[in-house]
Amino acid sequence: MKNLLPILGFSAWSGVGKTTLLEQLIPLLTGAGIRVALVKHAHHKFDVDKPGKDSFRLRKAGANPVLIISDKRLALMQESTNTEEVNLADALAALPANPDYDLLLVEGFKYADIPKIVLHREGGSPERKLPISLSDANVIALASDALPDLEKELAGVQIPLLDINQTEEISAFIIHWLGDKPQTSQSACNSGLSLQAGLDLIHARVEEIEESEVLSLPEAYGRVLANDIEAANDVPGDDNSAMDGYACRFSDIEKQSEPCLMLAGESACGLPFPGAVAAGQCVRIFTGGVIPEGCDTVIMQEQARSEGKLVYFQAAAERPFRQMQHVRLAGEDIGRGSIVGSGNQRLTPALSGVLASAGIMEVAVLRRPRVAFITNGNELVSLGSELSRGQYYDSNRYSLAGLLKQAGVDVLDLGIVGDDPEELEQAISLANSQADLVITTGGISVGDADFVKPVINKLGEIVFSGLQIKPGHPVTFAKLSQSLFFGLPGNPVAVMVCFSQLVLPAIRRLSGQLDKPALTLMAQSLEQIRKIPGRFEFVRGILSQDEKGNHHVRRAGKQGSAILSTMSRANCFILLDENCAGVSVGQQLRVQPFI
Repeated sequence: MKNLLPILGFSAWSGVGKTTLLEQLIPLLTGAGIRVALVKHAHHKFDVDKPGKDSFRLRKAGANPVLIISDKRLALMQESTNTEEVNLADALAALPANPDYDLLLVEGFKYADIPKIVLHREGGSPERKLPISLSDANVIALASDALPDLEKELAGVQIPLLDINQTEEISAFIIHWLGDKPQTSQSACNSGLSLQAGLDLIHARVEEIEESEVLSLPEAYGRVLANDIEAANDVPGDDNSAMDGYACRFSDIEKQSEPCLMLAGESACGLPFPGAVAAGQCVRIFTGGVIPEGCDTVIMQEQARSEGKLVYFQAAAERPFRQMQHVRLAGEDIGRGSIVGSGNQRLTPALSGVLASAGIMEVAVLRRPRVAFITNGNELVSLGSELSRGQYYDSNRYSLAGLLKQAGVDVLDLGIVGDDPEELEQAISLANSQADLVITTGGISVGDADFVKPVINKLGEIVFSGLQIKPGHPVTFAKLSQSLFFGLPGNPVAVMVCFSQLVLPAIRRLSGQLDKPALTLMAQSLEQIRKIPGRFEFVRGILSQDEKGNHHVRRAGKQGSAILSTMSRANCFILLDENCAGVSVGQQLRVQPFI
């Protein structure tokens, strides 16, 4: 069957759930800018027209075809000319000649000569068999919930194997299969964007907070410096010893095989030797002690032997004494007036110590970003409440609160908002008036109860809605009147992935921190990982190191975006880019450790 329009069939036994799967897939495809039409083969006893209806009466009177039009839709009823069972050709002949859609999905007609995905569920098919042979050239993929149990049928199969319960995975496969055939929308709300394209759009719209305040050094820990800081003094302030030993003049010892000097006193930390050291004299000195006037060299105590007021020195044959050995010069670490802290640098423990050593008591720091977050969904309840059937404790609220605390922002928790557009608009408007950044979780897909995007369209401008990532495909970024907005998916793992990869870079830029790419390293895969090209996938992994220092990685367990327990067990993301078509055992992978 040759057609210019891409056609994709779904073949399965009755009861496997074709309609339910398509009901979940279609919003993902249309959300990616693909205009979808559908042909459904109804069961044999079904008739689109019923006795008693006006259309039935007129059709029986001899009109063919009959077009019924209402304010909402139109239906064309036409008698089939096929005396045998209706086939797909009849359906295609009834479609418009110039269709305003990019993809025709076909439910049923399992033996039609079209590309198709075979669907299978454990216990949902006769004798657990597949509806058609996978050797059929038209089969482009198998989606099942029991791939390991189909070992015999899958022997030698070269087609992609999909998880029937992962509709985002199946959607990504279909989009990749379509290639460049669909012409997606050119508006800013383009959900075919790559991860990097999304980051670029975020980067272009996030501006550093300019407000600052002056804090004491202890109060400023973790904050971002508002400007460069100059050292108030040299560090160290004097020439001092790097070892316990004896300070002396190099000229007194350089030409002697076993020099002997007179002990004149000592120089300890905070108690320097008073006055100058004369020729032929030395001073007992301790690490950090000030080098006395007249001395330019320190000999470590292991190379010295004292007899009363006389001190004898013996250098190793292979390493003679050197002038200025074991001497730390004043200003060697930090010179007075030099830059010891840069604007946009985060005040870490090490930097705090550097500033203190340079005599800095207080610093100007940028104001912390204010972040408000809302969790959305009628099914969510707070901890301490009793769960009813179909309800869940709001785990996203606690994951987000922890992530935001780690990010060093001021947090405004606006709690749970139900699936009510007016209530949601009020909550987001309040957040917009009080915060630099607003985050919601849930309600950003295209279901009947997903109201976040319509509200955001009303309150601001959506920059993008959807990225080619997994998990987290529906993630939305927008500019409100007074703040930036991130709409994260409701699934808890997708929330954490989107936060780490998209929200955190935005927060760092808001807070004025210098751009700092996340740490990644290479590790050898301990297992095979299936993947379909088209999306950037973040796989929860467990990174380990062998006795030789080689890194290895394996999956942390099930990868469903609602399975938060594997996120807790994982210590890294396995990064599989858009072009990756799967991973073999022993393959080198890029991983991003959790820090």
